[in-house]
Amino acid sequence: GDALIMMKLRYGAEESLPTIEKIFKTLRDNAYIASTEIAAEKGAFPKFEAEKYLQGHHIKVLPKAIKERIEKNGIRNAVLLTIAPTGTTSLLAGTTSGIEPVYEFEFIRKSRLGIDKLYHPLYDEWRRQNPDEKRPEYFVSANDLTPMDHAKVQAIAQDYIDSSISKTVNAPNNHTVDDVKELYMAAYDMGMKGITYMRDGSRVGVLQR
Repeated sequence: GDALIMMKLRYGAEESLPTIEKIFKTLRDNAYIASTEIAAEKGAFPKFEAEKYLQGHHIKVLPKAIKERIEKNGIRNAVLLTIAPTGTTSLLAGTTSGIEPVYEFEFIRKSRLGIDKLYHPLYDEWRRQNPDEKRPEYFVSANDLTPMDHAKVQAIAQDYIDSSISKTVNAPNNHTVDDVKELYMAAYDMGMKGITYMRDGSRVGVLQR
């Protein structure tokens, strides 16, 4: 989410998707290259069998040069990539969580020290420099997006992540049963393994702005 803001790209918009794909392809390819280099030094993971491994869903679509490296050196890691739920650690780091967009740019935080109004770091910097301007559209939060925007980003990530993905598809409070059906069928058509769905207001007192 933060990376797209810094590139002035609206999360989930059509113009953002090629950049998202480029990021994940770079991440995947370099992870596999590094693992083959470690395998050359220390050996492949114990159950590695080149012929079977190269038939894997994610392995068959790797660039030819990487598959040749795997065949020659083996690979050190059976599974390389995941997108974990990183809510608390992302708060500590002042960044967006995993592949999520910014949840909210302004929010109230209650703690033992009292009640504070906090701002997302990138937005805070922008608003200080542009006090009289309207927030640009590339500063988009989770609930500003359509559920399909969320799903499109997850679908791209899934093509390049060989394990699991933590990602919430946020939906507005007026999302109907038919809307949910349309979303799930679209996710199926995009080849997604599944989605985690959250309709705004469906759980009182959770993730309130």
